[in-house]
Amino acid sequence: MKFLPVLFLLIFYGSLKSQKFIDEPYYFVGVDEMHVYKQSNDTLYNFTTFSVKNNPKLDFKRNHYKIWENQDLGKEFFALKVERLDTIPLTTNPYPDERFNIWIYKRTPKKITFLKQISQLKKSEMQNYKLDTLHNNDKYGQTFYSLTYMNELLKLKRVKTKKDVDIINNELNNPEYLEFAEDYQKNNKMPDMYASGLMAMLINKATIKVGYSPIGASVLMNIINSKMYDEDKKRKIISEYYEKINPE
Repeated sequence: MKFLPVLFLLIFYGSLKSQKFIDEPYYFVGVDEMHVYKQSNDTLYNFTTFSVKNNPKLDFKRNHYKIWENQDLGKEFFALKVERLDTIPLTTNPYPDERFNIWIYKRTPKKITFLKQISQLKKSEMQNYKLDTLHNNDKYGQTFYSLTYMNELLKLKRVKTKKDVDIINNELNNPEYLEFAEDYQKNNKMPDMYASGLMAMLINKATIKVGYSPIGASVLMNIINSKMYDEDKKRKIISEYYEKINPE
């Protein structure tokens, strides 16, 4: 009998290990706000924020999920099996049987890219899904940066002037970005309403390439190009925005 606690701990540890997805928050830098995934034990939280540092006043919870399994598919590809825990409001079936999902993603240093999702599954369908039938060679999806990498990106140059905007726009005019956009629209398997994810990816890619931080870049490029504000007002907005992104 004295071995039972040890056996229980080994089983419990193995279960937690199979559910381990991320060990720090991961951020998708959108065109206006940032989308964050954060794991606590077997629960994955998805929320939006304007701040890289923890600031509850700037965080807006969206969904949370129970992680059933994090399955290795080989060559950096994984399948995350999750159950949505949020109820659906204003419906006669707020907690449907088809609340299980499978997310396919690729993990590389400092990044996680969500490539496709298989949604509205029942529990048995999720558990028995034939993942070996999937072709995991996709390269387009929503790329999330680790908190560690986000702190590195915060140290890059900030978008503050029209000259900064012109440098980034000049990079975006490179034909490779048009080719990327066309290929993305043909092959992307993740929801991307109004192509906001594509726009964010293009700006993130361009800003990093020319040495600027992508965090807040899209918003501030629009402010700088706006004719609604005079230069003093723009400088004030820019200063306040960066303080919100990375408060002391």
